[in-house]
Amino acid sequence: MRRWVTYILFIMVTVGVNARQYTETEPDSTYYSRALELILKRDYEKARSVLHQGLTFATGEMCIKSIQKIGLSWYFEGCVLKLQNKNKEAYQCFIEARKSFQEISDKGDEMSVLKQMAEIEKRFYSADEAMKRYNEVVNIARQIPDTLMWIDALKGQSGVLKELGEWEEYVQLSLRLDSLMSNVDDVNIQMELNYERGDNAQKLWGNDALAESFYLKNLSLIPNLQEGVRNSQLFITSLRLCDLKIAQKKYDDALKYNTRCLSCYASEFDLASANRYSPYRNRVYIYQKMGLKDSAFCCMDSLFLSHQLKSVSMETVAGHYVQRGLLYANFDEYDLAIADYKYADSLLSVRYSEDSNSRMHILLAIANCWYHKKDFAVAKKNYSHYSVLCRSKYGDKSIEYANSLYYLANIEGFTNEKQVGCKDYRQAAILLKELIKKQLRYMPTNARTKYWNDLSDILWNMTAYAAKIGLKQESFVCDAYNALVFSKGLLLEAERSMRNLLRQGGAEEDLALYNKMLLLQSRLAEVERTIGKGTEGANELYSQIDQIDKQLASRCSFYGNYTQFLNTQYEDIKNALKEGEVAIDFTDFKLDSVHCYAAYVLRKEWEYPLLVPLFNQTQLDSLYNTVNNITDRLYHFPYSQSLLKFCWASLSHYIHLGETVYYVPAGTLHQLSLESVAVAPDSILGDQYHFIRLSSTREICRRELQHTEHTSAVLYGGLYYDVDLSVMDVESKKYDISRLFALRSGAMVSDSVYRYLPMTQEEVNSIADLLGGCRIDTTVYTGTQGTEESFFHLDGRAPQIIHLATHGFYYTPTDAENVSRLAGYQNAMSLSGVIMSGGNAGWKGTMLPEGVLDGIMTADDISRLNLKNADLVVLSACDTGLGNINPEGVFGLQRAFKKAGVQTLVMSLWGVSDWTTKEFMVHFYRNLTENGWNKRKAFEDAKALIRQTYPEPFYWAGFIMLD
Repeated sequence: MRRWVTYILFIMVTVGVNARQYTETEPDSTYYSRALELILKRDYEKARSVLHQGLTFATGEMCIKSIQKIGLSWYFEGCVLKLQNKNKEAYQCFIEARKSFQEISDKGDEMSVLKQMAEIEKRFYSADEAMKRYNEVVNIARQIPDTLMWIDALKGQSGVLKELGEWEEYVQLSLRLDSLMSNVDDVNIQMELNYERGDNAQKLWGNDALAESFYLKNLSLIPNLQEGVRNSQLFITSLRLCDLKIAQKKYDDALKYNTRCLSCYASEFDLASANRYSPYRNRVYIYQKMGLKDSAFCCMDSLFLSHQLKSVSMETVAGHYVQRGLLYANFDEYDLAIADYKYADSLLSVRYSEDSNSRMHILLAIANCWYHKKDFAVAKKNYSHYSVLCRSKYGDKSIEYANSLYYLANIEGFTNEKQVGCKDYRQAAILLKELIKKQLRYMPTNARTKYWNDLSDILWNMTAYAAKIGLKQESFVCDAYNALVFSKGLLLEAERSMRNLLRQGGAEEDLALYNKMLLLQSRLAEVERTIGKGTEGANELYSQIDQIDKQLASRCSFYGNYTQFLNTQYEDIKNALKEGEVAIDFTDFKLDSVHCYAAYVLRKEWEYPLLVPLFNQTQLDSLYNTVNNITDRLYHFPYSQSLLKFCWASLSHYIHLGETVYYVPAGTLHQLSLESVAVAPDSILGDQYHFIRLSSTREICRRELQHTEHTSAVLYGGLYYDVDLSVMDVESKKYDISRLFALRSGAMVSDSVYRYLPMTQEEVNSIADLLGGCRIDTTVYTGTQGTEESFFHLDGRAPQIIHLATHGFYYTPTDAENVSRLAGYQNAMSLSGVIMSGGNAGWKGTMLPEGVLDGIMTADDISRLNLKNADLVVLSACDTGLGNINPEGVFGLQRAFKKAGVQTLVMSLWGVSDWTTKEFMVHFYRNLTENGWNKRKAFEDAKALIRQTYPEPFYWAGFIMLD
């Protein structure tokens, strides 16, 4: 783009015009010169009129220059209109500008126009059209070629995909960007991309090690920058590393990077600048988390030094008092905290009404202090006022109002106003459930976890509230149980991508509407973050989202029914129970800082469920210590008596011998097989009752729908973990999994390897014979054939039965620090998995041929597959039932296969011998094929048979079946 005078340069910087610049000698033309003057005066229409008149005389170079200036006049007019948010008019200008540039084959300026058009399409919330415009830029940039413009367009596309939650496409686009970046010497662009990669690695993928590597890469690039920007980039990079270390709770490292931030600002700003002091806010927080009270308050004093400066705003001063109030509260000095909060509020009251976001937050903080001081009457007064403000500002159907009712209900519990407290809590829960059911439909899958984590306390804590006020079997207990059913497995059930559903079953217009809604949602989040909730702009966006949501619900039945599973309640479950059946839903919660366990007992004849308090985590941990954390010993008599006392004694009064017991574990109980606990030296609990382990009591309502014809099976066993790389390359090329390959991370180095399991070969051979005898089409992968690629090839074409006989693994983030292949991962889905053929190469960090997967198949990999056709998956491997436990369930292989759509899982809670596992599995499949495919009976009979041969619980108690 030509170098113009100051005005045009301003436009170029402001609206992002193509930065290509060159000089030229202007033709000697009265028309041409007059037109340029008019463009500088922003009289674009008249300038074009003059240029068109001149074109009647122009030839050759003059003609080309005049047409280009016509295009530029349209372009600059469009830029000005875009800055004024007159997007429709701006878009028309860009269309005309493009015509002019196309007429003279000016590809560079055409790309600049297309980028502006793409940005406006995003403002119109038209994702598909924005992607098309960026694609046009990519196509032109590839032809010219113009690598920087190509990168710019791909970055624009990745931004759209990120807002839509299209992570598979986003990752694939990232790979293309990485490939292009290898040919670019521009350090600024490299650093910008590294920041984005690091942010995504940390916040989206949970890979802190990868995030840190990108940020450290930027640290190494800083010396290559121009001197004037090195300091600011050092600050930005150090701040990111500081935040990363805070998230990892590595506070010494966080302090190191915060010190760099302080140094950067000290060299950039003098003592008279307010900015000089801002890094101390982070430092206060770090010292607070380290419990270093004196150091934290010393840093607060540094922040307060800035108050003497005229440039420091009243809002900043108030913010400092609020932060010091939080610090006092953290160290239990509530009177001093309240004093600081009140002073901050008095400052803000001069300019802001009491329903402003900042003042409402202060009011809530003051209420919390009175609560911790145990002055519940004053606390209630503040909570009540906060609730009134929330209702007035946000409405009586808002999340904010629901939260305020929750706070109020809790304080009413302490003031012994049980009836009023239950009423407020019930209303809060109803409001929240309705909001969640609605908003989950139009929320990208990647945003749901944070959304749910931010809101779920109200529902999870309802049981604790009932227990605290001594309720057993009243209507509020039923409400609390309904909240538990709603919450358990919510994210797992809602994993289906609505965009994929609309692609498969909706019209183009439906998908376009949904994409528009996602972009509106992204814009709403930005507005609420920068301006605040309940503002006019936020309410307008919410209204547009609500309108599209209603449109889609009326147009697409599956859209309207997307969260129908959340409607399941106690009434539905008890009606689904048959005579002689009972359901037990375990739950864990914090009560007065104690980690407690309880269970809901459900019987068909009861109006309400029964809440039964059980034990606390300390008692269970003490029992584990008694057996030196060797879990299988808990199943031995007499250790088992203590376990029964905790988990079963209080429940046995409500359950009759011989009944079918459906049970859903919680907390540490996920690691136990209740039915395998010994009640006597020669008898287990499973001999007295028929236990069925469920992921949710919702499954009881679905069992009539769970009939599957078994016609196909895929078996893995006898895998070679040490495979020649050339053989791995040959095996890899048998399958086209390019769509999934982009989701893999690079291998790291480790010294440990996995050994061959000889019995797994016999195991799958025997199972194949049994299934073949039932005319089931069976594919067996052994030796070098059982690659990751072969398993990924099952995506969307899964058989009814999948059997994996191999090594399994699960590491905690702490343990993973000693395993280079996994070091840095925090997400349990990346720290658990199974080893496939050739896995030792990946585990040791051996460089693999291009396109070959490393044989380390993580739970995260599996969770991305579509295995919905699989009725039964058997994980004949060690530790496959383990994972990170939270209220949502077990995050590991169990969750991965459930997320992939599998109905029934067979897993192991610990490592069992190769020989015994083979015997168990063969017995299981023999029982399965000979007894009408009754999975549960076949499983229990196989355990009983192994138990007869090997009485030690170690050999059989660890096997579990989960529906």
